[in-house]
Amino acid sequence: MIERKEQAGPGSWPGRIVQRLRARPDSEHEMRFNGTGFAIAILVYLLGRGGADPDAIAVLFVYMSLNVCVLAHIPRHPGVCRPRRTFSILNDFISLYWVMHLGDAATTILFPIYLWVVLGNGFRFGLRFLTLATAVALASFGTLVATTPFWRSERALSAGLVAGILLVAFSAVPLIRKLLRAKQQAEAADEVKSFLLASVGHDLRTPLTAILGNGSGLQDTALDPAQREMTRRVVVAGQQVKTLLDGMAGGLDAGTAGAGLVDQPAPLPLGRPAPRA
Repeated sequence: MIERKEQAGPGSWPGRIVQRLRARPDSEHEMRFNGTGFAIAILVYLLGRGGADPDAIAVLFVYMSLNVCVLAHIPRHPGVCRPRRTFSILNDFISLYWVMHLGDAATTILFPIYLWVVLGNGFRFGLRFLTLATAVALASFGTLVATTPFWRSERALSAGLVAGILLVAFSAVPLIRKLLRAKQQAEAADEVKSFLLASVGHDLRTPLTAILGNGSGLQDTALDPAQREMTRRVVVAGQQVKTLLDGMAGGLDAGTAGAGLVDQPAPLPLGRPAPRA
């Protein structure tokens, strides 16, 4: 019955997709979900205002379709994919340009999305993608200013927003460096801790197995009461140490087995269990 329940959950295709997404090395899929959510919100906003440009609506549907394609590609190729990230950046800024260009003054409220995409790529993927996203954002917004009557007439505002994109990106650089440094230090500490726990557990298991096996064997021999009590205490203490080691190994495997840092511990034959006090 237990095996059937396990197969009905993670064994189904939605469960497998969720597991693959959770096991991914980055959060690219989260940005695509967020982008799709923003597109739906923009669509509701434009339709709610009335008189929305049909071309802007079409751009949003194309954007969401491309986002869905990216989301479908991620579970099939769950590793880091820089071309896919780059495609998503281009999709974000090109679609945002067209929606704001076609919407004119009514879509000025969408400008913060430029900053969201820039910072999202920087904090999630590092300085290279912060630089790439900033460059594409400047190209997109610069083209918007040059080709849209509203933005072309608001030169001071447009210049200030361009400066804002640059300022936000430059301000994020030291924060991202600190974040990456802290992440690397934490990963290094986890690797050292995992290695030490695995080494200690392995080095203790061999003598512990001998102690438990010999202690269990001694209990079957003719011993006086004092010797039997001493043997019983040795076996009980050894079993407690083994329980602690098994708990350490279980916690270690849960965090590092997926990364291939440790092997699953093999079961140890310990003989007949000793009576507890």
